[in-house]
Amino acid sequence: MFRLFTAIVLIYSVRCDERIYYEHNNMTCVMCPPGSHWVGHCLTNGASADCVPCPHDQYNPAFNRAIYCKQCRTSCWNQNHEHESVQREEIVQACTGISDLKCQCKEGYWREKGTNNICQRVLTCGQGQGVKTKATPNSDTVCEDCIHGETFSNLSSTTEKCLPCSSCVADEILHRSCTATEGTICAVRTTTGRKELVMGLGIGLSFLALAFLAIGVGLYVFCYCRSAKTDSDSITQGEYCIMSALYFKSHMSYNRRVIVVQTQLTPLMFFPTMLTLYEEDRSINGPQDKVLL
Repeated sequence: MFRLFTAIVLIYSVRCDERIYYEHNNMTCVMCPPGSHWVGHCLTNGASADCVPCPHDQYNPAFNRAIYCKQCRTSCWNQNHEHESVQREEIVQACTGISDLKCQCKEGYWREKGTNNICQRVLTCGQGQGVKTKATPNSDTVCEDCIHGETFSNLSSTTEKCLPCSSCVADEILHRSCTATEGTICAVRTTTGRKELVMGLGIGLSFLALAFLAIGVGLYVFCYCRSAKTDSDSITQGEYCIMSALYFKSHMSYNRRVIVVQTQLTPLMFFPTMLTLYEEDRSINGPQDKVLL
């Protein structure tokens, strides 16, 4: 009884699984396995059909009763006659008796469905964005915006996520806050730099004060010379403020006439208050005479 039940189940299973078995002359034959093709029917019920292996450049991926195998592809769909370095697809598995040539998009590309399986260039996340999900051979990159003040990205990338913003440590001061496109910039806190700045500023102001003082003195002297007058005759500014030496030759002896400027100084800032001009007649062989101008 048990044997009869088992036989009925086997026959029922054989008849229901049409992917593996087929009927011929009231007999059930097993189809040819993957990697082979059919050449003749089985001779006994439940036996395998007469099969032969596929040639080296052909394949059959499943049980079959085909009289020949499928031809393997020799190149990927997206390949062309250009150089290998610019191809978008690459071979990942050669053709075997049970499978065709297998290709996949190269890194940086993904296969988009509905476009004749063309490999498309993956999306690049720009500055201020990070990669949420990296691209795969069958899916594109997914980008997300960086959060201002929390994360940032200062480059364009197909792989990098948003980076966390850093914080300044104890001996640093904040120079620039973190944004979506730039990280935090900190500067070293220092006291010597401030002292040097104050010292340099003091020196600069001192030189500036001296320059103004010199200009003031020059203007004072200039104005004084222009306004000064003698009691007897008026003289020009050049005669009054400039010392000149005059040399001439007479009777085989040299006389030197010199315009001398005498000044009297006041105790306050030593500015000239009175100028006296006189002329000296200095002869090499004779006495020296002084003539008041």
